[in-house]
Amino acid sequence: MPFDLRALLDEHAGQCAALYGTHVNPRFARAMGLIGFDRCYVRGRGQYLWDADGRRHLDMLAGYGVFNIGRHHPVVRKALEDFMDMELPSLVQLDTPLLVALAARELKARVGLGLDCVYFGSTGAEANETAIKFARRTTGRTRILHAESAFHGLTTGALALNGSEVFREGFGPLLPGARVPFGDAEALRPSWRPGMSRPSSSSRCRARASMSRRKAICGRRRGCATNTGRCSWSTRCRPGSAARADSSRSITRRAWNPTWC
Repeated sequence: MPFDLRALLDEHAGQCAALYGTHVNPRFARAMGLIGFDRCYVRGRGQYLWDADGRRHLDMLAGYGVFNIGRHHPVVRKALEDFMDMELPSLVQLDTPLLVALAARELKARVGLGLDCVYFGSTGAEANETAIKFARRTTGRTRILHAESAFHGLTTGALALNGSEVFREGFGPLLPGARVPFGDAEALRPSWRPGMSRPSSSSRCRARASMSRRKAICGRRRGCATNTGRCSWSTRCRPGSAARADSSRSITRRAWNPTWC
């Protein structure tokens, strides 16, 4: 039996919200109905959408930038038609696709930042997940700063950088990070400092706290404990030297600073 896409859509015309709510996402379908967006769009061209009643709507979202040159742009449409007519292979797992390489070369030339390579992703969340992995692998740090009310996707890593608890609730614990108000440089400074996000474990943090509670470790008495190598985490004390009482107080405060963990 041949597949007829037009006949299938005509058969279920006007049932968009009902079928979507039954088989895909009922809460989203209800939300669209509450705000008056439970329409069935039947056509799109350029920046406009047409619904089943023939009304034209100006699309201000444009697929979150996917349709930044409009829907069904004639150049893009011709390229897709040519690709189908040429019967080119696609999604070959063991392959180095020519079109992908050409697209990457063109993007590098247009961006003009001296990039070495291009990573292609299917979604914004996937792109952010990759950015998180690249940043953690390159810097060796675990915490990432993000802004309040930020939205970077709903996959696990990207979710950790979402600034709204509406999306985060029920999915923790998430990746470590710090949240700051958007555009507030003064709030940003206490959250960021060199070395604050170096990889650390809970046991390492507990060890630091334990050392801060031992007065001998911080050199409160003559003959600093750094001589034994137990205080090697401190940058103020060097092996073979005696620590001063004033430096011990500084070390204690630093050891209890939560931004280090």
